[in-house]
Formats: sequence, C-alpha cells, structure tokens
Amino acid sequence: MQPGRERVLYSVVTRCELVAGREIEEETVQRLLEPFEEVPVDRPVAERAGRLRRAGGLRTPDALIAATALEHHLVLVTRNTRDFRPARGLTLRPSI
Repeated sequence: MQPGRERVLYSVVTRCELVAGREIEEETVQRLLEPFEEVPVDRPVAERAGRLRRAGGLRTPDALIAATALEHHLVLVTRNTRDFRPARGLTLRPSI
C-alpha cells in the first residue's frame, strides 16, 4: 500500500447485496469488487451482529456489515448512514 492510501475492505454481505441488485450484472459486481479485500463473516462477527440486532434493531444484513466493521476496527463508508446509526461505537463516513 502506498503512503496516504487507505485499504478498502468490504463485507461478504455487501457482495450478496450487490449480486441481488436487479439492475446490476454479476460480472459488473465481480469487476467492481476485484481490487478490494473481502472480509468473511466469522463467529465473532456473527455474535456481534446478533447483539446489534437485539440492542439496536438493525436488519440482519446491516448488523452483519456493521459488526464486520466493528470487529476489524474499520470505518464504514456508506450512503445509508441512517440505518447504521443504532450501531453503538461504529464510525460512519458518508459516501458520495
């Protein structure tokens, strides 16, 4: 990684949501995500997501994405900051 550049990671749940999109082709999703590092859902992420759902009422996909960011000490960049606000301790940065 070059100085001044940030690593870009994404949750495997994000891949699921993009592939499910009606107007996006899977090949486009593959090309879009290819240069970035995918973070899987493991036991700590799943358990934290469950606690986020219970405490803040997040939907399961949002809870898994938020838990991934929290467990890996990442900033979550999203256009949908409203749905992630209940996730205590999560650092959000609005995307363009």
